[in-house]
Amino acid sequence: YNPTVGETNIAPQPTIELTVNQRIVAGSGNVSLRMVSAGSTIIENFGVGSSVTINNDGTLPKLSFTPTSTLSADSVIFVDIPAGAFKTPTGTDIKATNWTFTTKPTYQLWSWGDNEKGELGLNQSAANIEYSSPVQIGSDSNWDSIGVGGDASLWGAAIKADGTLWVWGENDSYGQLGLNDKVNRSSPTQIPGTTWNKATRGRFHGLATKTDGTLWAWGDFQDGALGNNGPANIDYSSPIQIGSDTTWGTDAGHLSASDKTTGAIKTDGTLWMWGDNDFGELGINDRSVLNYSSPVQVPGTTWRTVSLANGPLISATKTDGTMWVWGNGRMGGNGQNVPENTDYSSPVQVPGTTWSKAHITHGYSVLAAKTDNTLWSWGYNWSGELGQNSRIDYSSPVQIPGTTWSTNPITLGATYGSSVWTVKTDGTAWVWGDSYYGQLGLNTNGAVGPRRYSSPTQLPGTNWASIIGNNDGAFGLRT
Repeated sequence: YNPTVGETNIAPQPTIELTVNQRIVAGSGNVSLRMVSAGSTIIENFGVGSSVTINNDGTLPKLSFTPTSTLSADSVIFVDIPAGAFKTPTGTDIKATNWTFTTKPTYQLWSWGDNEKGELGLNQSAANIEYSSPVQIGSDSNWDSIGVGGDASLWGAAIKADGTLWVWGENDSYGQLGLNDKVNRSSPTQIPGTTWNKATRGRFHGLATKTDGTLWAWGDFQDGALGNNGPANIDYSSPIQIGSDTTWGTDAGHLSASDKTTGAIKTDGTLWMWGDNDFGELGINDRSVLNYSSPVQVPGTTWRTVSLANGPLISATKTDGTMWVWGNGRMGGNGQNVPENTDYSSPVQVPGTTWSKAHITHGYSVLAAKTDNTLWSWGYNWSGELGQNSRIDYSSPVQIPGTTWSTNPITLGATYGSSVWTVKTDGTAWVWGDSYYGQLGLNTNGAVGPRRYSSPTQLPGTNWASIIGNNDGAFGLRT
């Protein structure tokens, strides 16, 4: 990886590569890596001329070196290059330079709720063992991210810090685990490859980006959900590349899938949609074509995040802090304060210019955070999923009490069964909505304790980083 000065959340890679602004040759001395958070303890020295590679090809020269061990997660790393370690081609010493960068944190992976197809990943031989409080999946603590979307799915996906992608749960219908078979799994199983970056789960299909900017899909093709422009009704049980582009975005919030629709943002800020278009979900101001099997562009070049759920409502934010919605307007989910079931086939703006993220819940409600760490909701509220201490629907944004909600795009989760989870800036997790299968993690379910919670209730524990829902359960990352 190629860290810049002060850069944070650097993913661990085998080799450190640094870009320089002039051609260089080896001098003498060592490039040193130090662990700033551990009292500047030296991690490793790299001898110039022996352990440091210089590449003067291309517009900007580079130097690189490979630590013998993976750098510690969530740590400040100090790079020290002494004077004379490198020279110009004419023999002039290059001055000393140094800087710091911060590696990404890694996490434990937890799950709870319904377990009909082994979707909790807890390696149980008996089906449908429910858990109403969080249980850790395995003992690993090197998980990086959870596959978003999938609020009606019965399978899970998560990526580790080493770039490997792991899946589990239902697979017997369409091969949605991408393992080249149709066999259910009750524990995480690796999809081949070590450069996976972000993943999303539709109900019966999955997609993921790689670090090289390519996009891959697998599972059910229905209504063009895979985006590969292939023949109808052909399922794929292992990943296939979508086109040949290498410019698909790799940040959180850049990729999301619903039942039969997918949205993805490219590095140039363009938003692309494909799949089902019955209610105008593709946002292209055209409902005459019911589905598209390859990506079509939603107008605009400043898209930042996109969110889909099981239903036909889409939300997205732009870099200017505006939020936009389109698709089905059932129960006021489009936030426009217009009559129920008003559909939009192109993006319409939700009032405000300080939105940081949005998340669709079960297709007819929206949760969204602002840059001031406030949290807002609107739409369908049958189980209290709007967090308003009521079960009244709202057709425009209303604030959920509190001013310390996280603005990270991956800290909002919801299920098809009207359950909601989110995280505050202090690492506490808060839940509300339906708890019939124990999916809120509060040790209650349809038989024991309240069935519904209409205002935020704290999930036991701290250090939660994100929580993502599936059909009637949840996956969480915590340190």
